Amino acid sequence: MSNNEQSTNPNEKVEKNSQGTENPQQEEQPGFFRKYIWYIVFFIAFRIGSSLMSKANTNDPKLTGVIEEGTKFDINFYLTTKDHYTSIKDLEPIYTIKDMIYSYKNFSSNSLENEINITYNLSYLYRRKNHKNSRLYLMSEIKLDTDVYKRLNRYHGLTKEDLIRSINILKYVEDLTGLLNSGKDIDDISVGRDFKKNIDSALENKTMNKKDADGKFLETPIPKLYYKNNFYLYIVKTEKQEGLTIFQTYNMLRLPLRVNTQQMEYMPIMAISDFWSMDSELTQINKTENGLFTFRLHLSFNYIKSFFFNNMIGIQINENMMSEKLAISGTKDMLVELIKNNSTFYLIILFTVNTLHTIFSYLGFSSDISYYKNLKKLDGVYTKYIFFNIFYMFITLIYILLQGANFIVKIELFISFVIEIWKLKKIFIIKFEFNNFPYIIKLEYKQTFEQEEAK
Repeated sequence: MSNNEQSTNPNEKVEKNSQGTENPQQEEQPGFFRKYIWYIVFFIAFRIGSSLMSKANTNDPKLTGVIEEGTKFDINFYLTTKDHYTSIKDLEPIYTIKDMIYSYKNFSSNSLENEINITYNLSYLYRRKNHKNSRLYLMSEIKLDTDVYKRLNRYHGLTKEDLIRSINILKYVEDLTGLLNSGKDIDDISVGRDFKKNIDSALENKTMNKKDADGKFLETPIPKLYYKNNFYLYIVKTEKQEGLTIFQTYNMLRLPLRVNTQQMEYMPIMAISDFWSMDSELTQINKTENGLFTFRLHLSFNYIKSFFFNNMIGIQINENMMSEKLAISGTKDMLVELIKNNSTFYLIILFTVNTLHTIFSYLGFSSDISYYKNLKKLDGVYTKYIFFNIFYMFITLIYILLQGANFIVKIELFISFVIEIWKLKKIFIIKFEFNNFPYIIKLEYKQTFEQEEAK
């Protein structure tokens, strides 16, 4: 068997543990609630678009699910370097979840979570000079009873490919420090600490590509190559008779679908997701003598409501947009950590209060501009306070530019600073008299005070 396939070495082993290890809780990263305003904007647009699409399809044609209620199935997980069904025909699954039940009604009882260790041959990776396009796929397969599959294949055109989903578990990171630098020091993040420790140790002891006393190669990290470790196979909750609109929405989101509009039938809506894999939990790939590397994977299956599934996809799309267009990274990690470590009630209060705070901040800008735009007299205006505001905002702006802060904080502070300068120009006539150095700036009131005491 080639190196591109799963190793059948006798030393290969799979260890299963139904209880996952706890990750140390990380402190909440500052500035997050300024960042997540972009998610709010995205979701408002997303929900409005979905609503308009629903209204435009009042006579939405119905499609029928081909899987019958109560159908039993198993779930097989594979590791393979090729992203198509034929690559797993001769492979043994790395893990199997048995006796699941397909249901259009009760979705609460059919979920299972497991953490496994799987040793896999990655020799093909070690020969590469650039690992940017490295691929290792986690593939999930819904395994139906043979008779059930043959009937669905004959009468409904269901194929093996319709029941398989895959995702690349490898991640190439140019700058891990930059990726995780969202208000934290790299040493405070476990993956950063491990990465730094491995590199420092290798350099200090000069063990890179060296052998130990027994002549064996020492494990050394492959630069910039990591793997994600938390994956969910989701089946989206649908009705037996489902409207065409939901499939059009998922098609726009580029979700793998199989819909037969001639016979008005649809196959299960499935996806394997790495939404719960955080960048702070990435594990680096090490080079070993025999090419065998042990992956520690958390594999789960669950049914999911369409609303939650849509939002998960939306968050990941928005994360990519923020990273590419605004150079804001790591926001999804903070959101995932908040969801993991807090109750739903607490999150609702927290998000509501902070959303209102952000909205009221911008309403305050509008109120300030409106007041000074129509300013007719200066009674009631404390002009010295404006100078104080400009001074401390200028110092704060310099500080966050040097120390770093997220995009929304910078924008909000910059807008405040510009508004304060604009207020100054609305109140004073600013003149420059260079012959009176160092007092070259001369200010005169544009308006008058009706009462001298007010001045």
